[in-house]
Amino acid sequence: MINSRVSKSGRFLYYSVFFSSKMTTPLLSLLLNENPPTDKQTKQDVPQNNLNCVRTRRISCHPVHSQNNIDPTSRFNLLRHKPTSINLTLSGSQNLGLLRNVSMNHVQASDDAENDDGGNLGLSFSHDRTVANSSPMFSIKAQPISSMTFEEVCTDPHVVLNPARLGFIPSTMWSNDTISFGYLASTFFRRRNSATSKFPHKLYNALKLSECYPDFIKHLGIQWVTNDVFRVDRVAFARLLGVKSIEGGLFHQQGNFPSHGFVELSYQESEKISMEHGLGHADLSQVRFLKSYQGNFTKFSNEEDIAEFKWSAKPIPLDTPTNSAEGNS
Repeated sequence: MINSRVSKSGRFLYYSVFFSSKMTTPLLSLLLNENPPTDKQTKQDVPQNNLNCVRTRRISCHPVHSQNNIDPTSRFNLLRHKPTSINLTLSGSQNLGLLRNVSMNHVQASDDAENDDGGNLGLSFSHDRTVANSSPMFSIKAQPISSMTFEEVCTDPHVVLNPARLGFIPSTMWSNDTISFGYLASTFFRRRNSATSKFPHKLYNALKLSECYPDFIKHLGIQWVTNDVFRVDRVAFARLLGVKSIEGGLFHQQGNFPSHGFVELSYQESEKISMEHGLGHADLSQVRFLKSYQGNFTKFSNEEDIAEFKWSAKPIPLDTPTNSAEGNS
């Protein structure tokens, strides 16, 4: 009886000490700012002798976790190819000073760049091609002069030429300088007729420019068809010279062409020449075919020949028969 009481009191004391230690340990840890030991930590101290464990959770092998972070232990090449480069070059035009055409040359990197780690990330270009973020990128559209309007050509500072190297007359007027087409149009072609800017000078220089640069034909409105016959676009040529009355200022008996000894070809002659040279049908309401009545104005004329042209108060009638329209073609 006494032994049973002693055993019961001993067990009571044991459990009291056990539970008191369980309660006081967290309190002491809290007062000392320490983390109370957990069951997991105690379990880690126990050696695991059982190696036949079953994995119940799949371990991700992808370096990117759900927190959108990159595992630093998983290293892979972020840039597999050497960045490509874009070179912009300006192409000259027949060495005569015209700077308009812009060509883009795309140079791709060599294949041996696959082992190059690359110091910077690249921007995706197309599939396996990359463009480094440090490379300048330009959006340039190369627009030919023939597709531009007359106003665009006159206001574009990059459309330039050298009149002296083109052989403009009078030769004493032009220095070996490059000027824009807009400046040339406003200071020479649209200038009132004078000793240094006569109509034959303007006609000769416009034909010379269209011969050297065919892209300007649309804006000049004039071109050689044969060695002695030239084609005039009424509206375009009048716009170049700043003539408001097209018929009265150019083709009337007191106009610039008849008063300087030029005559128009008949419709039959114009149609024949136009079709033979691939210019389509001759629409005389839009274009005219002319030549010098004396035959002293040809593709091979020089400054001395042009100096012989004089304005005449008695121009040659427009219906004056001309020589063979074939000329020296």
